[in-house]
Amino acid sequence: MNQEQLKQQITTYLAEENKLYRDWWNELNPPLEGVEQVSLKENIEEYQRRFSNWFQQWYEENRLPFKKACCEIKIRGKTVCERWLEIRKEHDFHKKQDLTVSLIVDLIISAIIHSPHTVISIIIIVSNNYLDKICND
Repeated sequence: MNQEQLKQQITTYLAEENKLYRDWWNELNPPLEGVEQVSLKENIEEYQRRFSNWFQQWYEENRLPFKKACCEIKIRGKTVCERWLEIRKEHDFHKKQDLTVSLIVDLIISAIIHSPHTVISIIIIVSNNYLDKICND
């Protein structure tokens, strides 16, 4: 996926929160070959709760390397947390979109999150201020 496709995907996800969480859930729980998939009809709050539970468990298991990647490793002159703290209060959609792209690239480069749902997870982490916990922990 090139940077323009990534920006488009982020734009879609930031505009359609239901799709963001539904796609995250489907990436985390891919359909099994030959098994009919049943679509979940949960509301957004249920998906948010599931993500929060997943994140808590994942973060506990990966706290030190993830925190190091976000708060200590400088990529292009600043850490993820430095950039997050500068821009987190911005109300400008394009700045948040650019930050999200940048963070996805940084976290993938630093080899901290490697899963099929990396992009989706980072969009949720950024758009729902989970970086506050990481950067202030």
